Amino acid sequence: MIVLSIGSNSKLYNKITQGRSIIKDYKEVALTTNFKHNSTIGKASQFFLKEGPLAILPFSKKMFSVVWSVKASYFNEKNKLINNILGSRIKNNLFRLTFSHSSTEFNGNNFDKTTNLQFRWNRILNEDHSLFLFVQTGESARSYIDERTLFGVGLRQHLYKKDKNYFDIAVGPFYEFEAYPKYTSENVSYNTSNQKTTRISFNVFSSVKLFENVTSATTLYTQWKYDEIGNVRVFGNQYIKFKINEKLSTYVRYVVRYRSINYIKSLKNDTDFMYGLEINI
Repeated sequence: MIVLSIGSNSKLYNKITQGRSIIKDYKEVALTTNFKHNSTIGKASQFFLKEGPLAILPFSKKMFSVVWSVKASYFNEKNKLINNILGSRIKNNLFRLTFSHSSTEFNGNNFDKTTNLQFRWNRILNEDHSLFLFVQTGESARSYIDERTLFGVGLRQHLYKKDKNYFDIAVGPFYEFEAYPKYTSENVSYNTSNQKTTRISFNVFSSVKLFENVTSATTLYTQWKYDEIGNVRVFGNQYIKFKINEKLSTYVRYVVRYRSINYIKSLKNDTDFMYGLEINI
């Protein structure tokens, strides 16, 4: 068997096949590029992503190729992602203003839109303890929330800290207001509604350097309704980063959202899995 890697317009190809060929359209677009790195990547790897398979193919000690076969239909999908963070430190006071927006449009229909604005103040008490206060507002089409506004305070503590590794916990109450849109579920129509409550949050934050170029970061938020302990929400974010060189990293991110009580009948618990590249400019 002879395998040729040449274009269909090649004279050699046309001479050999004499017009005899099998054509199959996979309706995919191949994205290819090469990376130069300082890591030890010696084996080929393949990842089966929802957009299509992605292969990492080393061809020398410090070089590898990436081939990503993306479904052509994916190019009809438009994704917008904005993340802005402004921060400042004045003595023992940390101030941070965060704005994020993401939306996904497919074939002209906007089926996912999330916007969030948060102001946060931290007062460092000592090496291991800090107080925090935050005000947050936003919306989420994915979660059927027209408005979610929070106001809370709390205490954060370092339980372990060495080099860049740490394990922190945070606890505190917050006020919550949520407004929900009109919707239909199982042929039953529901009018617009809202709910106000106070929750107690218990959160865990950690970062661990697993290997020389691999870092794991975990964030876990648990939010308990103060007068109904069975009413709890959990948000988990597991992030693993692989540093290729000073400017380029790859990452895997797994997100889970759980609600013991859904205020929207059609709202379900959900998870996300993401794989991407980070470029430091």
